[in-house]
Amino acid sequence: ESHAVTELLNFVTEFERIGDYAVNIMEKAEELYDKEASFSESAKKELQLLDDALERILALTDEAFENDDTQKAAQVEPLEEVVDLIAATLKNRHVERLKAGECTIELGTQFLELLINLERMSDHCSNVALHILRQTSSPDDKVRIDSHAYMHELHHGGFNQEFDDLFQEYRTKYFQPIAGDPERV
Repeated sequence: ESHAVTELLNFVTEFERIGDYAVNIMEKAEELYDKEASFSESAKKELQLLDDALERILALTDEAFENDDTQKAAQVEPLEEVVDLIAATLKNRHVERLKAGECTIELGTQFLELLINLERMSDHCSNVALHILRQTSSPDDKVRIDSHAYMHELHHGGFNQEFDDLFQEYRTKYFQPIAGDPERV
């Protein structure tokens, strides 16, 4: 019972943090609205692709949690890696827009804070999925024995073909449209 309560508290903490980041995003949106400010069209298009990926990872996480679904939980981490890739790319592009004078410092700061909040939501989805996988695995399974080693192997390819295939699928769907020229978004 003690272990079950600990696991439930872990889930509550992760979901609470996701909610905190959602509140941060809402507050930034309200601030932009109140100031009648908005991002450039290219930044908006880029954010939409990140938002699409985040909506999917949130849905997968919710379905995995509600149903103790290890299949859904296993789909979260490859998408989280793609969200990280998108966020890093968008950050670099935005810095370039700032350098070129295409964006103000204030809007640039808002954009970067938004990216951080979205990426952290994705991180916490990954944590929830890992808790589900650990909770439902056998006592001698690698995910339960050493979660850090398990995640390290996933991220370095070749260990799990399903992970690699899903990563490529998500990369094509969510990252590929922004991988080239930002004007093609």
